[in-house]
Amino acid sequence: MAEGGREAKGGVFAKSIKRATRAKERFLQSIGKAEKSEKDETFEDYVGNFNNQQAAAVKLQKELKNYANSVKAMSLASKNLNDALSEAYGDDWPDKDEVRNAQDSMDLLWSDYQEKVTREVLSPVNTYQSQFPEVKQRIAKRGRKLVDYDAAKHTLTAAQQSKKRDEAKLHKAQDECQKAKKVYDDVNNGLMEELPALHDSRIGFYVSTFQALFSSEQRFHTDMGQLKSRLGDTLEKLQQEANTGKFATKRLPRSPGPASPSMAEVVEAAMNKPSLQNDTDHPYESVDLHGGLKNGEVDVNIAKPKLPSGEIEGPSAKDVPEAEVEATVDPGKVELNANVTPNADVTPAAEEAPDRTPSPTENNKPAMPDDTLYSVITTHSYTRCDSDELSFQTGETIHIIPFEDPDDADEGWLMGVKESDSSKGLLPENHTKRIQT
Repeated sequence: MAEGGREAKGGVFAKSIKRATRAKERFLQSIGKAEKSEKDETFEDYVGNFNNQQAAAVKLQKELKNYANSVKAMSLASKNLNDALSEAYGDDWPDKDEVRNAQDSMDLLWSDYQEKVTREVLSPVNTYQSQFPEVKQRIAKRGRKLVDYDAAKHTLTAAQQSKKRDEAKLHKAQDECQKAKKVYDDVNNGLMEELPALHDSRIGFYVSTFQALFSSEQRFHTDMGQLKSRLGDTLEKLQQEANTGKFATKRLPRSPGPASPSMAEVVEAAMNKPSLQNDTDHPYESVDLHGGLKNGEVDVNIAKPKLPSGEIEGPSAKDVPEAEVEATVDPGKVELNANVTPNADVTPAAEEAPDRTPSPTENNKPAMPDDTLYSVITTHSYTRCDSDELSFQTGETIHIIPFEDPDDADEGWLMGVKESDSSKGLLPENHTKRIQT
């Protein structure tokens, strides 16, 4: 246990020394005190291709997940729609069992398609994308080993150029330099083979992935189209039978309403009504029957209405046109003719009405600014927070004008002039609704 603890501590200490050595070497290289290995242009191209390939794989994985979630949502929506159709489909309508079987087959098609998208498309994409983090770690490791190799070369150069030549230190520096070079070469050579192979593999992966997706989608839509066609034929059959009246709702016979009185009965009831003959308190003057029965004709003169005190008569309170009603009585037939002759002295109400005086509000209504872009009506009240803002209540009209300095315009804010008092200031756009002109 104690030895294991010492080894662990020793490993941590060794890693700390390596980190410090690498940091020192990078600093010396940055200030030009240590030689830095030249960049390998071929390897840099491989790394650039790798980064682009990884970005494309991440995006593809994201969009395929969205696609799979959409298929799942459509599967649920289709099932709910089929359930609603089954509930609405009448028990006596044709081929109800056939409709239910077709809907069950649709649900199975959606479930099978969803499973294929997950198994044959999304799972391979997840596996393909999972290899990039590991390769990225090895690329970073190659960079660290290159710094270690540069540090070993720098140490060897310093030992060789030392005035006091120490053979032991020189041999040790040579050994460490060779070890660092071997480790770097192993990592570098592995990546130089793996990176181009990984980049070339993307074509085969894209082909197999999208072929599986398109093939599954084609089979799904073909089978679904056949089921939809069967359902369409069933609904067409339903419409044909409905056109024959097979499913028409039975109508109940309508009960006859009360009979309307004849014109003769209406006239007779009006002539014999006591309140029209003797009641002087009635709001209308009594009916004056004069003249006798001559050649089967009766002349009935109905005087003008007399309104209760305090009420205002019509458009003109002077005179009301008199009405002369002639009723011709024949056996089994009654004709009522009314000739209304306006009194020539009556003045139309429009001529008697005095000229209308505009209200103070109309006289003082401010004009719309010349530079008005459009007008809005406020949908919410707002109390200003700064002196350059407007306060307003719901329902006020504000004319929108351009900012004097376009740089002062902020997103979501407008410059306007209130129609009520011509005050000018800023207002929030989400508190308004544009008036369509």
